[in-house]
Amino acid sequence: MASAIQEITSHRPTTTLIRRILQLLSQTQYWSICHIPREENKIVDRLTKLAHINKQGLQIFEIS
Repeated sequence: MASAIQEITSHRPTTTLIRRILQLLSQTQYWSICHIPREENKIVDRLTKLAHINKQGLQIFEIS
């Protein structure tokens, strides 16, 4: 995922999500992305299942 995002920086982003990710990443000098297995992140797993059941699509929430 991280390498895919880095490669996209040299091309024009094609989706709103990728553009938003790049915008957020450009606001900080150092960043990293790591994979967290589903088994270790049960809250996000439940939210993902709820979104799939409700079929409302992807929603992005910003927490400050």
